Amino acid sequence: MKFAPLHIMLLLAWTAAYGQVPIDSIQRIDTVEVSDNSIKVKFVSNPFNIQFIDSADKVYYQSSSLGNLLQENTGVYIKSYGPGALATTGFRGMGASQTKVFWNGIPINSGMNGTIDLTNLPMGVFDGASVSFGGNTIQAGSGSFGGAVNVGSTPKILPKGLSGLACYEVGSFGTHSTALKLSASTGKLSGKIGFLYRRAINDFEFKNVTVFGEPNQKQEYANFIQYASIAELYHKHFNIMSFVSKTDRQIPPTMLSANSFQNQSDWLGLIKLETKNLLKPSSQLLHFESSYKFDEINYQSKLPEIDSRSQTHAAMGLLRYGYFISKQNIQFQAKLEHTSLWAVTDNFDGIKYQPISGFIGSSFYQSKNNKWNVNLILRQELVYNLLSPFLPSFTVRYAPLKKPYFYISTNIFRNYRYPTLNDRYWSVGGNPDLQQEKGWGTEGKVGYDKSFEKGFKLETSINSYYLDVQNWILWLPESSTGIWTPENVKRVKSRGVEALIKVDGKKNDWTYRFTANYHFSKATNETSGGAIGSSEGKLLIYTPQHLGNISGMVGYMGYYLQYRQHLCGMRYITSDNSQSLPAFTTGDLRLGKDFGKKLKGLSLYIAAENLWNAEYQNIAWRPMPGRSFSGGVRFEFAVKKK
Repeated sequence: MKFAPLHIMLLLAWTAAYGQVPIDSIQRIDTVEVSDNSIKVKFVSNPFNIQFIDSADKVYYQSSSLGNLLQENTGVYIKSYGPGALATTGFRGMGASQTKVFWNGIPINSGMNGTIDLTNLPMGVFDGASVSFGGNTIQAGSGSFGGAVNVGSTPKILPKGLSGLACYEVGSFGTHSTALKLSASTGKLSGKIGFLYRRAINDFEFKNVTVFGEPNQKQEYANFIQYASIAELYHKHFNIMSFVSKTDRQIPPTMLSANSFQNQSDWLGLIKLETKNLLKPSSQLLHFESSYKFDEINYQSKLPEIDSRSQTHAAMGLLRYGYFISKQNIQFQAKLEHTSLWAVTDNFDGIKYQPISGFIGSSFYQSKNNKWNVNLILRQELVYNLLSPFLPSFTVRYAPLKKPYFYISTNIFRNYRYPTLNDRYWSVGGNPDLQQEKGWGTEGKVGYDKSFEKGFKLETSINSYYLDVQNWILWLPESSTGIWTPENVKRVKSRGVEALIKVDGKKNDWTYRFTANYHFSKATNETSGGAIGSSEGKLLIYTPQHLGNISGMVGYMGYYLQYRQHLCGMRYITSDNSQSLPAFTTGDLRLGKDFGKKLKGLSLYIAAENLWNAEYQNIAWRPMPGRSFSGGVRFEFAVKKK
């Protein structure tokens, strides 16, 4: 399927889906504000344990993907196969299929394999991203045992006028990137369009450690081209948002193999209509969403000759009602949602369909002095008209001091994940009798967050967690036929500690910011006996125990210097922990100038990535680039009308 023109086709598809499918979808991870002249209410949908990427940091990733942003700013592990290649994520030792990614509140993980390629989500067309940890993610959807990611736009009415943004970057290994955004507003209606183009040859040199003498070789057959666009319309009572990306890439051989000339083409298309603030008085909220998602993967190989095309479609709808009792500072919300998912591929015996309906109830209480915050979420789903496990999440946050700078919070929750369409229906090896993965978790957090006088801010926290997941789905070869098939064979336990400190300040003409986060995670297989008995008590593959980032920035009269250091610990690549990849650390340096009155809106920068030229592999036998350089220009403008 091809989009021509892209957004018109998406709009037609959404209209058809809306006419056929009942209410569904997933709620965004943020706060909805309802206001009038007499009262202002915040309906909180997920108030605990969210990390927002700093607005200053978002600017630096206009030419990068969501995966790069998360790797360098959070404790989330990004499993990357190289620049421009497949990149997936995992939280707290969980796998990519057990981590949900949302675009403006819509779940965009593949219905076929349960994952999402973060490379297909370029930051140049988005306003920002946030990361949500722990059990409160069931407010947005089931299946995220460790956490979830939300990326997208900030839907708001802009001041009357015209504004825009243009970025261009050029770098090593044939890298070029262009991003454009244009916004217009009448004061009551705002519109935004954005376009992005990225390409890279990725012909970097690497040391091939699998060949005698470890000679230097040049990466071949690794070209990457990407197009992406957004089109959005905002009104007081409705929003329409759409996103399309097209990614073409060559898949280079590993260090161990000869070139088989593999290519992959990915389409991702999303559109969403939401209405809000439909009730008066503003102590009530009625919210409706309808959305449609399309994704396609076309994989081709010459040796052996393969041409495989897979498509998935999802029509989603959601109806949410909220009620706020101002005297007691209590809010209640109820949601009905439905998703109709279907997939078309040569690897299935016909079109496969999966309906999921859900009811979510939640309550949130905040004491008048903000010492106590209590959140209860209850979720119940129907999959193929069968009841799924009941999912509760209960969170308490307490600030014991007179002013709520210091706080303690705890959360306990249950979650589950239904098998993917590939797990159940793959033509050779699919297992329709699979059970759901299910588990529970708990965490405790201590934090301190305060803004001081003279522009100084401090945020610090330490969080510990425990996860227990049963019926973990694993693909294994059958003893009689040798055919790989999925089975519910694992029980996984994950426990860890997460620490964060952020300092932000300004004095005279100087600005400064320091951020450090560290994540320790120990995820082990607790299964005894059977085909995977040799891995009992062992760490899961590609789950580093240690992850961390340190970032420092200092600025003076428009000039700024920023340095980042990223640490990824050792990862085992075999289930018996007999083989591993060593830990690695990389450093990035960026120098820039934001011009003032004479050239307002113009900024220039140069950057060095992997500054210390570290040699490392994120995935076994997949080389990563050494030191690289880039430079770019950014221009913003705003014309306001009275």
